[in-house]
Amino acid sequence: MTEYAGWFERVAGFTPHPWQRRIGELAAPRSCLLRIPTGLGKSAGTILPWLYYAAHRADTAWPRRLAFILPMRALAEQVAREAKQWVTAAGLDVPVHLLMGGVEALRWVEDLDRPALLVGTQDMLLSRALNRGYASTRGLWPMEFGALHSDTLWVFDEVQLMGVGLATSTQLEAFRRARADHALRPAFSWWMSATLQPQWLDSIDFRDARQRELTE
Repeated sequence: MTEYAGWFERVAGFTPHPWQRRIGELAAPRSCLLRIPTGLGKSAGTILPWLYYAAHRADTAWPRRLAFILPMRALAEQVAREAKQWVTAAGLDVPVHLLMGGVEALRWVEDLDRPALLVGTQDMLLSRALNRGYASTRGLWPMEFGALHSDTLWVFDEVQLMGVGLATSTQLEAFRRARADHALRPAFSWWMSATLQPQWLDSIDFRDARQRELTE
């Protein structure tokens, strides 16, 4: 058993599936598509690698923030609860911020030099990436905008339910790549679904820049 697989089992309470182990043993993070069948632990398979490298090992190749985007409130609440359990089990000091309508969120932009996990609905997080953060004061808009386009790993779950949010996510990824040479810190995107098809990401500027698929 590798070091990562042993850490994963201790934190999650179960042995990682082969795809979860492959993600956790990447030489370096990169943007990718993840077509993973339902019930194979997409949340654990994406949050725990980031937690291991960005927080546990302080590996500078990994972004300091993880933004986990979901299409529905119930899913966001569930993932936030699981993430807090994993952070506690790992013995790490990593805040988990739930960004969702009706939930008062702390100012996560005040601690950009430390790892942080943002879990929220797509309206809350994508609006911030568009410099128009819902339920956020105008003074914070440029701070959240800048933070989410640098030093952030975006994870989009259940993309088949995202509607136009999916095209928005791919266009933003394309814009970030176009200016990658000027970025101070890296940013990546992972798109996940049991039924994910590569052509779903065919927005105009992202069509020729898709990364290869990772499948179970």
